[in-house]
Amino acid sequence: MIKDKEDKMGYLEFLNSLAKDKKIIGYFDTYFPEEFAYAMGLHPVRIMSDEEEPVRANEFLQGFCCPYAKNILEQALKKKLNFLSAVVFTRYCDSLRGVYEVWKSENLSPVVEFIRYSQVVRETAKDYLTIEFKDVFDRIKKELTCDYNFESLKSAISKVNKKRKALQTLYSMRKEGRLNITSQNFYETIFSSTWKPFDDFINDCKKLTLQNSTLSKDLDDRKVVLSATELDNLNFFKLLDEIGFF
Repeated sequence: MIKDKEDKMGYLEFLNSLAKDKKIIGYFDTYFPEEFAYAMGLHPVRIMSDEEEPVRANEFLQGFCCPYAKNILEQALKKKLNFLSAVVFTRYCDSLRGVYEVWKSENLSPVVEFIRYSQVVRETAKDYLTIEFKDVFDRIKKELTCDYNFESLKSAISKVNKKRKALQTLYSMRKEGRLNITSQNFYETIFSSTWKPFDDFINDCKKLTLQNSTLSKDLDDRKVVLSATELDNLNFFKLLDEIGFF
């Protein structure tokens, strides 16, 4: 979670401004197909958590629901996410399924959709998913008066793949010790891939790859692994930098 005073790397302020000229579609997990959003001329944004303590969210969700689910619902109930034209949930976890039901019943965004991914791995699942994507995004394009076609989808796939390649390059350089920047700065860039305009993010990546001074030789002795479902707080990485971990 990221402190309010940092305004989540400035992303809320930026998105509120962007929403004046472009429709923004929010998502919450990696199962969301960004390609459809780009193909329809929408701006896809992953909703990040902040340090808002759940108060109103506790009125709707059980105590065992995860902090991330409660936090994003709290933000929405307090109208912090009013810049969103649409949100799309998936079968990522039970907590987010519960948030979807509340989001929809409370009309927290103009369009609220849910992608029901197949629960089995077989050839027929491909046909099912094709139909599911078409149904969901056809409803979205009708509600938001936008559209997509084969060519725009093909272009969007190329764009998203380019973003994935840029991320892969950054991670590889970081792993090999060829990216001499702090963990905080590194992950700030990684997080921004989920909310910055495509061209801005690619330019940021190009600038970082030029900072390729070799790190110290004892790098392997200072590596630490952080594992979390959601890790939006840059202060975790700042702490690692301060104590000398990588």
